[in-house]
Amino acid sequence: MTALLFGKRLVGLHNATTGGQVNYVRTDPPLLWRRCDAAAVAALSIASIAAFAFPAWPALLVSVPMTLLYAPLLVAGRLAWRCHLRAQVDLALTIVKSPEVAQPFLRRVK
Repeated sequence: MTALLFGKRLVGLHNATTGGQVNYVRTDPPLLWRRCDAAAVAALSIASIAAFAFPAWPALLVSVPMTLLYAPLLVAGRLAWRCHLRAQVDLALTIVKSPEVAQPFLRRVK
């Protein structure tokens, strides 16, 4: 059994005796939207409204586009990272599957 780790997180398994393999990034992907992201969008919205109340045009020019683009850019970035990680795990599983790297063997246990 070969375990593929990304940091401390298990991302893939390969069983050399049966040839079975699992890519956990593909089967159970991490969330693209988290609860803390909603809090960040709310805080950015409040900052944008506060920028309207005060005559702070530079803050207004930064906060409004940042509020509107934060969620789509965050989700797109996480999706791109997930696709990249999934491709890396698939490549590692392909390398581990090759007969030169991992050869199954039977051992007698008493």
